[in-house]
Amino acid sequence: MAVERIYSAASPEAIRAMNRIAAMGRLTVYPDAQAEVLLASPAIRLLFLQAPAYSARPVAYLLLQDLPPDAEIFDIAVLPWLRGCGLGARLLTRGLALLERSGCRRCLLEVRESNLTAIRFYQRHGFSRTGRRRGYYAHPSEDALVLERTFSARAGADF
Repeated sequence: MAVERIYSAASPEAIRAMNRIAAMGRLTVYPDAQAEVLLASPAIRLLFLQAPAYSARPVAYLLLQDLPPDAEIFDIAVLPWLRGCGLGARLLTRGLALLERSGCRRCLLEVRESNLTAIRFYQRHGFSRTGRRRGYYAHPSEDALVLERTFSARAGADF
């Protein structure tokens, strides 16, 4: 069973773990200084998922911004050889629950238009397409689809 672990913001260990997973998945690796600034914000949450059956180190991460009533997912990454095992789904489910409990009414994200696997993954988790950003991505140049998931208005009322 996977156990989630939330690292404190701006932790050098967290930055190294995030960049290790990103690099293995050929995703954006944040320069240390940029990551430190990003993670210093109290609105940024960086969640890691450890799966002891696979590794003692984190095998997935979720980077998001929590600014109720809105939230945004910046990155979600799972080590390539563990994709399709449900780890990303567990991590995303936990992250969305945190956002909803904090009073967020909606969560946005951008995804490459050609990344059909990711689009289907997000749709399975309640996201729907709400827009397009032309030329959003570089190397190669590509449009981003804007996806959104809404939360119930009552979720943050208990806190």
